[in-house]
Amino acid sequence: TLCIAVVAVSFGGMAGAQAEPSISNSTSGVLDEKRALAISQAAIGRAIGDYSFRDTQGKRVSLSDFRGKPLVISLIYSSCADVCPVITATLQSVDEIARDALSDDAYSIVTIGFDIAADNPVQMRSFARKYGVKVDDHWRFLSGDLTAVSGLSDDLGFQFFESVKGFDHLTQTTIL
Repeated sequence: TLCIAVVAVSFGGMAGAQAEPSISNSTSGVLDEKRALAISQAAIGRAIGDYSFRDTQGKRVSLSDFRGKPLVISLIYSSCADVCPVITATLQSVDEIARDALSDDAYSIVTIGFDIAADNPVQMRSFARKYGVKVDDHWRFLSGDLTAVSGLSDDLGFQFFESVKGFDHLTQTTIL
């Protein structure tokens, strides 16, 4: 069983005006900061499902493939022009420090695209290249279908919804 150990959340990831969602796990279409934080924090210690995604080569990857060591999960959308690149750059800086302190194989990172209409293996590979992240066995960029993305985001307490500017969402990094 994979369990959430730590959830770090900030609200800098919420940008744009609210609109009715078509891809969303927020029931109201508006991201309420207090409620979102409560949902996120309530996920700590929760078991998550074994969802399946595709990596940047189109190969199937399941969350259970990462059992045996810590897994860092970051959810982004690849067409984001501001917050998601900052989330990724920050994670990359922390990863460099952690690799020096721990080793390359002490943990794994997955960045998962939650925009199921656009985040496919090619887009996720392009996003990683654009922002200088080396995709390898240590850090993988994944995309999934509605079932996987919705299920995982619900399990993690990750809130997002479509807005005029793309998506409004939490800035959340989860460690399993």
